[in-house]
Amino acid sequence: MAKSKLIQLRITEQEKNELEALAKIQGFSKVSDYLREIVFKNRLASEEKVMIIRENEDIINLLNALNTRIRKM
Repeated sequence: MAKSKLIQLRITEQEKNELEALAKIQGFSKVSDYLREIVFKNRLASEEKVMIIRENEDIINLLNALNTRIRKM
């Protein structure tokens, strides 16, 4: 997908230098590519965590329902 939108962010010179160094260490030639990777990788990880939490809640609800049925026996 073509990248056509721009987001601007004001940072200090020190922050810029740190981002450039971190991007280089991670193998990125551009800070923007590095930041894009971090943001979208974290978003996907967060979405996975939400799915796991929902699955756990579903399991807990099923166990509670089973426990209720067992008590009624």
